[in-house]
Amino acid sequence: MLPCAASQLHRLLLELLLLCGSVFSHRVLSPNFNQEQIWPLWQPSRCNMCLDTPMENLRDDAEHYAFGCVSEDSHSAVPLCDRDTSKSDLQAGGHVGTFYALQGGQVAKESLAFTRADTLKGIRHRDSAMTEWTFYMELWCLQRLRQKMDYKVPHVLDPFVGGEEPWAPRFYGLCRIGDVHGTSQHKLFLVMENLLEGYAKPSQLDLKLGITIEPESMDKQGVGKVMGLTIAEMLTPTGTDRARLAGYKVWSPHKQKYRTMWSKAISPLMSLDRVFDTFLAVPGRDKDADLLSYFGNRLEAMHLWWKAVGQDQVRSIAASLLFIYEGDTSITVAPRPKLKLIDFAHFFSSTFKPDWPMDGVEVGLASTMLRIDALAERGFETVPNRSHGILQICGTQVDCEQACPGNVNREGDGWSSFGIARSRCQQLASDLGYEYLSWRAKRNECHLCPSLVGLAKTKPWYVFRLSK
Repeated sequence: MLPCAASQLHRLLLELLLLCGSVFSHRVLSPNFNQEQIWPLWQPSRCNMCLDTPMENLRDDAEHYAFGCVSEDSHSAVPLCDRDTSKSDLQAGGHVGTFYALQGGQVAKESLAFTRADTLKGIRHRDSAMTEWTFYMELWCLQRLRQKMDYKVPHVLDPFVGGEEPWAPRFYGLCRIGDVHGTSQHKLFLVMENLLEGYAKPSQLDLKLGITIEPESMDKQGVGKVMGLTIAEMLTPTGTDRARLAGYKVWSPHKQKYRTMWSKAISPLMSLDRVFDTFLAVPGRDKDADLLSYFGNRLEAMHLWWKAVGQDQVRSIAASLLFIYEGDTSITVAPRPKLKLIDFAHFFSSTFKPDWPMDGVEVGLASTMLRIDALAERGFETVPNRSHGILQICGTQVDCEQACPGNVNREGDGWSSFGIARSRCQQLASDLGYEYLSWRAKRNECHLCPSLVGLAKTKPWYVFRLSK
């Protein structure tokens, strides 16, 4: 048996033993989920307020969809969705009938947050949908308080809603499709920006980030269900890279048709290398320096934030990275690519889930960034804007007797991470203002520091100094 396969099998068996050992100490419970303290600005018990400000004072005149207070009995008050029948309905992230194109560059995503639920499965789905509604309401309140009330208190979700290109889709409220009192069933939908707006042939890639099973799932779903999910997670790149394929739809300029994921059960087993070859190399975009630079730099910003802030202050289960670029190469002026975080049905403040372990998102972002950088390094002899002003001290023909210390995670000592390409390590040193960097191929280990320390014995490091 290959060493890597044996290691994977060992980890899988260990996970199963832990699960089986929990059979007699866990039982399936009816979910009892209190949404009150997930975030500080919006809470269901004060659903018409953002912090201490009435929501009516924060709404724009042009807004007509529902915000804040919605209940199972008030569906008739939710405005109808303004559907755009000239566009095909969207299935980028879900099943048929869960996404609809709306007027004004918006999209409707079905929400079960305010639906009656009588089964355990239905209650779980409703609670997850309510978590997502709470997340988007927090973003809405944060944005409006910043704009209209000069609210300046730092917020952990600032990158998701602020700046020219927020990490999360823009949110516009809740709408309804169907007559509440009619014979056919009506549904409620979150209204968000249509991320595919403006593209002729959008190529899309959806990656699940971090762990994808909530630590409390044993109580809610039972041992058998969680055991199956754990096996599936360990067999995919989630087990090693903390990221895996969720879906793709890639336009082929040569064949003039889309290429899609052929099996929801088998395709997620693809390695991340193969996933990005399919998404970028096969359609000939692996030599597009601007595209690779955009994706790489965006991932870098997310990775740095998650390492410094996110891994301490949020817990994210099964959120996704959504990559989009224009697949039609005949277009003279193509719309800009996009990279967003989506799917926030299991996204919490760490203070709300204090006993949950690290979610693995920081590792997943690094693993994804490594694949983008590997494509860039494979396609170009010199990666743009990453080698200027950097002097190699040792590592090619000269053994390294000094390197950045291994304990650079201590405050003030420096910065370190695994899963970082050498070119990205150089970029990070420049971006973060460090004078020295050490990198080695084993685990793609990157250390940044203000000064070097002596090594007890020479190791296969590459050490560089940045000119000031």
